[in-house]
Amino acid sequence: MPVQAEQSNEMEGSKLQDNVNRRICNGDDIGTVKFVGEVAPAAGIWLGVEWDDPQRGKHDGSRNGIQYFKCSHPSGGSFLRPNKADFGRDIVSAFKEKYIPNDMETGDIDETIMSLGSRTIEMVGAQKIATRQSSFNNLTEVSLRNERISIAGETSLQAPNVNGLNISKNLVSSWEELSKITRQLKKLQRLDISENRLVIPSEPATLLPHFSSLQELLLNRVSISWEELLDCAVMWPLLKKLVVCFNHLSPLKREPKTCLQELELLNLEGNDISSWDEVLTVGRLPKASLKQSIDIMGRGKPVLKEPKTCLQELELLNLEGNDISSWDEVLTVGRLPKLQTLILNANKLPDICFDDASPRERTRYFPQLKSISLNYNEITEWTSMSELNKLENLEELFFKCNPLTKEVPQSDVRGKLIAKLRKLKKFNNSMVGQILVLKGRGKIMKNEVCYGSIMMWYWTGFYRYLHLIGLTVKFNKEFVQW
Repeated sequence: MPVQAEQSNEMEGSKLQDNVNRRICNGDDIGTVKFVGEVAPAAGIWLGVEWDDPQRGKHDGSRNGIQYFKCSHPSGGSFLRPNKADFGRDIVSAFKEKYIPNDMETGDIDETIMSLGSRTIEMVGAQKIATRQSSFNNLTEVSLRNERISIAGETSLQAPNVNGLNISKNLVSSWEELSKITRQLKKLQRLDISENRLVIPSEPATLLPHFSSLQELLLNRVSISWEELLDCAVMWPLLKKLVVCFNHLSPLKREPKTCLQELELLNLEGNDISSWDEVLTVGRLPKASLKQSIDIMGRGKPVLKEPKTCLQELELLNLEGNDISSWDEVLTVGRLPKLQTLILNANKLPDICFDDASPRERTRYFPQLKSISLNYNEITEWTSMSELNKLENLEELFFKCNPLTKEVPQSDVRGKLIAKLRKLKKFNNSMVGQILVLKGRGKIMKNEVCYGSIMMWYWTGFYRYLHLIGLTVKFNKEFVQW
């Protein structure tokens, strides 16, 4: 290769080195730049890209036996010429394109209306701009999903009262760059950055001022681990709702003991959680209320770390689809003091167990939990459902598509769970009135008495069974004649 061409490649490669870890798109495909340089024997500079969708890739980052970069998926990488990569645009450009009509850019001034002398000059376009700016001042929700946003830009957003921002499926590549956007929105409370891939900051605490007002955060499909999540949680001291679905969070080991303490809703759907011990890692969140549940049964060593110093304001946590397979992992969030809603759908939980409490006692985990969702898990035993009765404040349960429910009519499932859970007010989004509760329990009692109440004992556990006998006698005196 001629010396001049080599020097040109070196200069081009040097300029592009800053783009490592940046997000790019090519058509509808989005990926992360992992490598910049020459790839023998081809001439010129190439970008090594790991694509979000592995089907877009061709290899694992290697070519002709040389590993240029690493991919999380064996076929998620490919090489791309720099001129084929779109590095996105700033958020102000995207905002103007979506929220400002073209005629607002020039002011749309009709010069025939303007006049000279002592007469008033009327500027119609300027009036429109003033009206438009007034509407921006009233704007509280901004949605810029899939708008190729990668940076904050040089100018600021003119929307001072925005409290909800959706920039999901864009090209933002770092929390530092994201903070340059959020610091312009002093009243921001809700942020959706799902389907972005952000590099974890080396010192998250330094970014706290730019996220300190956040109360609700969506982090679906951002490829974040539980450890990374808790490291970042110091940035969100007031967070009440956290949705982190489909991130493969498991294993969960560390408890959020000094963070996420204001959390009321936690959604962990789709994170491959397979043990109830993992769920118990968030069991101490003080304000969390269980609203939707996932199958998180199957005990083992806890693998999710407890959030001891973060997420202490969390009220909602969604862990759907995170491959959680042990209840020990769930317990890592069991001490979050304000958690009220926990969503564990689409995990791999085989059972539920609160070993810290006997059947007559209440567990110390999830002290404020009111709602739990356990849809699409692998729970097989009714004894696991009896464990939920140890939760002091559980009022709402979502429980569908588990092995336990496949061979049982839905009406029977409903009746059995009503019998098991003393405070249940809502099941699978259907209200449970007090009369219905007593009727349901009475019907079960009547059906099972003729079989010696053996199945009722099995369904509810001994102490719960004795309690139900008392409820049924009060409801229908015919049960006194046993």
